[in-house]
Amino acid sequence: MEDIVRDGGDGGSVDESWAVLVAGLQRYCPEVLAWIRPAASPDDLRLAEETLGRPLPADLVRWWQLADGMTKHTSLIPQSYTPYSVREALSDRRTWLEVSAHADRYEPDDYDECLAAPAGTGCSGWFLPQWLPVAGDDAGGTLFVDLRFGHANGCVSKMHTGWSSGPAVWTGVGAMLEEVAEAVRRDRKVRGFRIWVDAQGVDWDDDLWRWVHPGGRSGPDPEQLRHRYRALTAELRVGGFAEPSDDWPAAWIAATVKRNTEVLIVTAEAIAATEPGWDDEMWVAYNKQAGARYRGQSLADTGVGRGIRYDNTGGLDPTILSRYARAGLPDLADDIDVLGDRLLETSASFLDRRPAVYARIVDDGVVLADEIVSWWGILLALYWRQLPIRIRQLQTLRQT
Repeated sequence: MEDIVRDGGDGGSVDESWAVLVAGLQRYCPEVLAWIRPAASPDDLRLAEETLGRPLPADLVRWWQLADGMTKHTSLIPQSYTPYSVREALSDRRTWLEVSAHADRYEPDDYDECLAAPAGTGCSGWFLPQWLPVAGDDAGGTLFVDLRFGHANGCVSKMHTGWSSGPAVWTGVGAMLEEVAEAVRRDRKVRGFRIWVDAQGVDWDDDLWRWVHPGGRSGPDPEQLRHRYRALTAELRVGGFAEPSDDWPAAWIAATVKRNTEVLIVTAEAIAATEPGWDDEMWVAYNKQAGARYRGQSLADTGVGRGIRYDNTGGLDPTILSRYARAGLPDLADDIDVLGDRLLETSASFLDRRPAVYARIVDDGVVLADEIVSWWGILLALYWRQLPIRIRQLQTLRQT
């Protein structure tokens, strides 16, 4: 039998998008490349078509001809989906269909109506035989291509343990990969999340996570954070940056780090001046805040006053940044080294505590938070995202 070949479709864009993804992994997390399986065999592709009784979309065939899924969990598709091999796809489909045979307990939609509906139509309570999983999230969720008939044939939808599939998320595998490639290439959002690839693997960040890490029960290792500051100032001292036409120049990037570190120091010194009992008061206020949010109330309705505060807009004042930038990269690098050390020394004085502060976080003109958050969550985000983002911006300017 001849190999499966599809003319037209999104094969070209799949090749280009996949090349961008592989290049991103190669640059920031080469270990993950070893987890990508070789191309699917023609026999497996034929088996998939025979099992479903219909042809596979051209973009899906091309994707599997480039890589037959991954050997380990890797959140390559937002927010936490790992691509399947052909065999994994067929196995997951079989599992869903077997469980779906008992769907009457979920008050499902009419089965025959779901079968006859055009591709892309949501369905509650059933997993249909015309659906083929292509990625899973290790928590019961599945991305699948919808092979029912209609103009949306081949679209990608989600099924989760709540037994409900909504409308199509992407028009096809090619469109899905193209969005992820744009996220790698230009830091574009995909379904509300931004991709982040580093030595730890692949993550998809909510905008706020880049400013306040959700796991902020304890702070980052002081020496590791110091090393991160030193890595940034080392980039500044190497120099050789191009002047971008549509983005911040190197001096503005450095000025932003300097100013934000100053703002962080003010907050850290205010925390250091408090007694440990203040932490308990703030977490009581945090719980009141959570209750107010649940009831649809504002923070003011809790009766909690606003005490120590971190406002990241203080690090984005263009007048201050312009003045700082004029100092030049060598002086900025020296200032950042000194300020980074001061921030670390101040925060080290209360490492055994779990402080919380009021934070107002604004990014790209959007208020992401105006609430109580963990102080260590702010410093973890500084270590895991804010400083690495600035380092990559500098490296990009050097490569331009």
